Amino acid sequence: MDSEELLERVRALRAGGRSPKEIARALGVPPATIAPLVRAIAQADQAGAAQRQLVIRYWSRNYNWIGEKSSMPRAKDTLPFPQHS
Repeated sequence: MDSEELLERVRALRAGGRSPKEIARALGVPPATIAPLVRAIAQADQAGAAQRQLVIRYWSRNYNWIGEKSSMPRAKDTLPFPQHS
């Protein structure tokens, strides 16, 4: 089994709720081989979630619910800022 295939199988088993030790047992490899893969998968998933949040934030600030560019001014554009002397 090559590293890409191993990574995909680990990803599938982890998505199924298996622990790293259970994954290692199921694949017949030492837990020390699986642990870094599980951490890398979790880190990639977390980065992907952060990216999705940025897209959602951008979209919700700039577009209305039907996908058209919003023409309403944002609150920060309409509120007067205090003048400092």
